[in-house]
Amino acid sequence: MKTFTNISQKLIVALSILMGALLIVTTNVKASTEREKSKKENTLNKSEYIEIEGEIREALDEEAIIIESFKDNSQNQIKVFGQNDELLYEVSVNENENAKDEKLQKLLFKSDFLMNHNNTLYYRLQG
Repeated sequence: MKTFTNISQKLIVALSILMGALLIVTTNVKASTEREKSKKENTLNKSEYIEIEGEIREALDEEAIIIESFKDNSQNQIKVFGQNDELLYEVSVNENENAKDEKLQKLLFKSDFLMNHNNTLYYRLQG
Protein backbone atom coordinates (compact mmCIF):
# COMPACT_ATOMS: atom_id res chain seq x y z
CA MET A 1 0.00 0.00 0.00
CA LYS A 2 2.89 2.30 0.76
CA THR A 3 4.32 1.85 -2.73
CA PHE A 4 0.93 2.60 -4.29
CA THR A 5 0.72 5.87 -2.32
CA ASN A 6 4.32 6.68 -3.23
CA ILE A 7 3.65 6.05 -6.92
CA SER A 8 0.40 8.04 -6.91
CA GLN A 9 2.15 10.99 -5.19
CA LYS A 10 4.93 10.89 -7.81
CA LEU A 11 2.32 10.66 -10.54
CA ILE A 12 0.46 13.68 -9.14
CA VAL A 13 3.71 15.67 -8.92
CA ALA A 14 4.66 14.66 -12.48
CA LEU A 15 1.22 15.61 -13.82
CA SER A 16 1.35 18.94 -11.98
CA ILE A 17 4.75 19.70 -13.48
CA LEU A 18 3.49 18.69 -16.94
CA MET A 19 0.37 20.89 -16.60
CA GLY A 20 2.52 23.82 -15.42
CA ALA A 21 4.83 23.40 -18.39
CA LEU A 22 1.85 23.24 -20.78
CA LEU A 23 0.41 26.37 -19.21
CA ILE A 24 3.71 28.21 -19.71
CA VAL A 25 3.98 27.09 -23.35
CA THR A 26 0.35 28.04 -24.05
CA THR A 27 0.80 31.48 -22.47
CA ASN A 28 3.97 32.14 -24.50
CA VAL A 29 2.31 31.07 -27.75
CA LYS A 30 -0.72 33.28 -27.06
CA ALA A 31 1.50 36.26 -26.15
CA SER A 32 3.56 35.76 -29.31
CA THR A 33 0.40 35.63 -31.43
CA GLU A 34 -0.92 38.81 -29.82
CA ARG A 35 2.41 40.57 -30.44
CA GLU A 36 2.30 39.62 -34.13
CA LYS A 37 -1.32 40.77 -34.42
CA SER A 38 -0.43 44.08 -32.76
CA LYS A 39 2.50 44.61 -35.15
CA LYS A 40 0.23 44.02 -38.14
CA GLU A 41 -2.39 46.46 -36.82
CA ASN A 42 0.22 49.20 -36.26
CA THR A 43 1.87 48.81 -39.65
CA LEU A 44 0.75 50.81 -42.68
CA ASN A 45 0.29 48.96 -45.91
CA LYS A 46 1.56 50.52 -49.12
CA SER A 47 -1.75 52.07 -50.18
CA GLU A 48 -2.28 53.67 -46.74
CA TYR A 49 1.26 55.05 -46.84
CA ILE A 50 0.72 56.50 -50.33
CA GLU A 51 -2.59 58.07 -49.25
CA ILE A 52 -1.06 59.73 -46.18
CA GLU A 53 1.93 60.90 -48.18
CA GLY A 54 -0.43 62.48 -50.73
CA GLU A 55 -2.35 64.30 -47.99
CA ILE A 56 0.89 65.64 -46.53
CA ARG A 57 2.10 66.82 -49.93
CA GLU A 58 -1.24 68.52 -50.59
CA ALA A 59 -1.07 70.33 -47.24
CA LEU A 60 2.50 71.45 -47.97
CA ASP A 61 1.44 72.71 -51.40
CA GLU A 62 -1.35 74.75 -49.80
CA GLU A 63 1.13 76.25 -47.34
CA ALA A 64 3.48 77.12 -50.22
CA ILE A 65 0.63 78.97 -51.96
CA ILE A 66 -0.09 80.92 -48.80
CA ILE A 67 3.57 81.81 -48.27
CA GLU A 68 3.98 82.90 -51.90
CA SER A 69 0.91 85.12 -51.66
CA PHE A 70 2.46 87.04 -48.76
CA LYS A 71 5.90 87.51 -50.29
CA ASP A 72 5.04 90.77 -51.97
CA ASN A 73 4.58 93.76 -49.68
CA SER A 74 1.11 94.67 -50.89
CA GLN A 75 -1.88 94.41 -48.61
CA ASN A 76 -3.54 91.01 -48.53
CA GLN A 77 -6.96 90.04 -47.30
CA ILE A 78 -7.85 86.93 -45.35
CA LYS A 79 -11.47 85.88 -45.17
CA VAL A 80 -12.67 83.00 -43.00
CA PHE A 81 -16.15 81.63 -43.66
CA GLY A 82 -18.32 79.36 -41.53
CA GLN A 83 -20.07 76.14 -42.50
CA ASN A 84 -23.04 78.08 -43.94
CA ASP A 85 -20.83 80.41 -45.99
CA GLU A 86 -21.23 83.30 -43.54
CA LEU A 87 -18.21 85.55 -43.19
CA LEU A 88 -16.76 84.98 -39.71
CA TYR A 89 -13.55 86.99 -39.87
CA GLU A 90 -11.95 89.35 -42.35
CA VAL A 91 -8.63 91.09 -41.96
CA SER A 92 -6.12 92.99 -44.09
CA VAL A 93 -2.61 91.88 -43.29
CA ASN A 94 0.91 92.01 -44.54
CA GLU A 95 3.64 89.43 -43.94
CA ASN A 96 4.65 90.79 -40.53
CA GLU A 97 1.19 91.51 -39.12
CA ASN A 98 -0.42 88.12 -39.67
CA ALA A 99 1.95 86.37 -37.25
CA LYS A 100 0.81 88.70 -34.43
CA ASP A 101 -2.97 88.14 -34.80
CA GLU A 102 -3.75 85.28 -32.38
CA LYS A 103 -7.45 85.13 -33.25
CA LEU A 104 -6.56 84.77 -36.91
CA GLN A 105 -3.99 82.08 -36.18
CA LYS A 106 -6.53 80.05 -34.16
CA LEU A 107 -9.15 80.37 -36.89
CA LEU A 108 -6.71 79.38 -39.63
CA PHE A 109 -5.58 76.36 -37.61
CA LYS A 110 -9.19 75.14 -37.50
CA SER A 111 -9.94 76.01 -41.15
CA ASP A 112 -9.42 74.52 -44.58
CA PHE A 113 -7.71 76.64 -47.23
CA LEU A 114 -10.07 77.15 -50.17
CA MET A 115 -8.27 79.43 -52.63
CA ASN A 116 -6.19 82.51 -53.28
CA HIS A 117 -7.77 85.12 -55.56
CA ASN A 118 -6.83 88.79 -56.11
CA ASN A 119 -4.59 88.97 -53.01
CA THR A 120 -7.35 87.44 -50.88
CA LEU A 121 -6.99 84.10 -49.11
CA TYR A 122 -10.23 82.26 -48.51
CA TYR A 123 -10.74 79.71 -45.72
CA ARG A 124 -13.70 77.68 -44.43
CA LEU A 125 -13.97 76.72 -40.77
CA GLN A 126 -14.04 72.95 -40.34
CA GLY A 127 -17.10 71.35 -38.77
